[in-house]
Amino acid sequence: SNVRVGVVSVAGAQRSQLRSAFERVVGRERYFETEVPDAFQIPLTAKLLAMSNRVDAIVAAHGAVDDAAELRRAYQSVALSTNVPLVPYDAGDTLADVVDTAVKAGEARRQALNYAVAEAGGHFF
Repeated sequence: SNVRVGVVSVAGAQRSQLRSAFERVVGRERYFETEVPDAFQIPLTAKLLAMSNRVDAIVAAHGAVDDAAELRRAYQSVALSTNVPLVPYDAGDTLADVVDTAVKAGEARRQALNYAVAEAGGHFF
């Protein structure tokens, strides 16, 4: 897959499992990760990562939090303002589902932005 995936996580949010899973699917060169001190730092960090245009999808691995609904609203706001899908990953989600969702969302973004044509030497429009 040509999808570029970024993971923003808090300590202890299965970071090594995420890395292994994504490197198997998208490759090491298309995977980026960073860690933040707490879950409420993820939205801003994800927004900055999205604005860098280095990723096609972002996984927010926040672990257990008290107000997951508020965090998910912030994720949605980031995704809508940057046009980069943001996939939440918490204790209730399976790793395989998160990887699959992130890759599919990233592929949809790439297709919508016509990246395949541009990478083949064509024009965006």
